[in-house]
Amino acid sequence: MKLKKPSLVSLITVPFLLFFSAQPLHAEKWNLKVADELLIPAYKDLSRSATELSAKTLRFCGAPSDDGMIHVKTAYKQAFLNWEKIQYIRFGPIQTLMRDFRIQMWPDKKGKVGKHLNKLLADDDYKAKLAPDKFALGSVAVQGLSAFERLIYGYKLAGDVPQNKRQCDVMQSIANNIEAISTGLLDEWVGEDDPYRQYLIPPPEGNLYFESDQEISSKLLNSFYTELLVIGTQKLSLPLGEGKAGQKKTKPNPKRAEAWRSQLSLAAIQTNVESLFSLYKIGFEPRVKEDSLNEAMYQAFESLLGMIKQTDQSIFSKVKDASASEHLLEMRMKVTGLRGLVSNRLSKALNIPLAFNGLDGD
Repeated sequence: MKLKKPSLVSLITVPFLLFFSAQPLHAEKWNLKVADELLIPAYKDLSRSATELSAKTLRFCGAPSDDGMIHVKTAYKQAFLNWEKIQYIRFGPIQTLMRDFRIQMWPDKKGKVGKHLNKLLADDDYKAKLAPDKFALGSVAVQGLSAFERLIYGYKLAGDVPQNKRQCDVMQSIANNIEAISTGLLDEWVGEDDPYRQYLIPPPEGNLYFESDQEISSKLLNSFYTELLVIGTQKLSLPLGEGKAGQKKTKPNPKRAEAWRSQLSLAAIQTNVESLFSLYKIGFEPRVKEDSLNEAMYQAFESLLGMIKQTDQSIFSKVKDASASEHLLEMRMKVTGLRGLVSNRLSKALNIPLAFNGLDGD
C-alpha cells in the first residue's frame, strides 16, 4: 500500500475555516500553554522513547537472547504509550506525509499489516526495500508500531537462524523509521527552521496555518472530541463486535482490540483519557466560566479513569465472556457521556462548533 491522501473516513477531521463573532478571553495564552506544557513535552517523550527502541533493537539483533527481547519489549511499550499520549492531535506536522498512519496503522480491518509484513519477509530482495529512503515511501502497513508489535510478539526471534536475521533486519528498519518520524515531528514543532509553535500565536497577517486564536482552539477541541469517538467507536466497540450505528454486529473478538498481542489495549485507553484530561485542565477549564460544567467534566473524567484503573489489564482477552463484555460496555457508556458533555455543553461554552468527521454517526 503506497502513500496516498487519507479518505474522509480516516481519523482526520474535515479541514474548515470558521469565523467567530465572540472570542473567548485569552485564547492565545491558553493555546500556547497547551503547546508548551502538553504537546511539545509529549513529542519530546515520543522522540526519546523511539530512539531508545532503535538502540535496544540494534543491541538485540547483534546478539539475540531472551533477556535482550525483554529489553526490546520494554522499549516498545514505552514508545507505544508515548505515542498514545499524543495520538489525539490531528493537526500540524503529524498530518503531513501520513506520519500518523506510518507510526501506527490501526484499526487494520483487512489485515494489511500481516499481509504486507509477510510479503516483505518472503521477498529475497527484501534488503533493497529496507533502504531508509525506499522504506519510508513504501507500504504504510509495515512502517510503524503495529508491524513492530507483530514481529516481537507474533514471531519467534531468539536464536541465530537465517529467518530470525531477516526478521531482525525488518525490526531494525521499523524502529529506525519510527525514530526518524518522531525526531522529525519534534524538530518541526520547535526546531530553528520555521517551527510550528510560532504559528500558535497568530499575527495580524502572515500566518500560514491559522486566521485566529479561535481557529487554533477549534483544532484542539475537535482533536479532543474525535479521540473520544475513537475510544468509544473503535477501541471499545470493535473488540465487542460492534461499530457505527447501522453496521452489523459481529461476535466479540479480542484480536480486534488495539495492541492485543502486547496486552496494552487498556493501558492505551487509560493513557488517551489521561492526556485528554490534561488538555481539558490546561486548555479549556480556565476559559469555562460555568462552575457546574467544570464540575461535570471533572466528575466524568474521574469516574472513567477510576473504572479503568480498577479493571484487569487483560480484560480484552476475555471479551467473549459476558461479564467482561458488560464491563467494557459500561466503560463505553462513560466515554459516551463524556463525549456528550463536550458536544452539548463545552463546545457551546467555548463558542467553538464541532466539525463533521468520518467517525460521526455511532
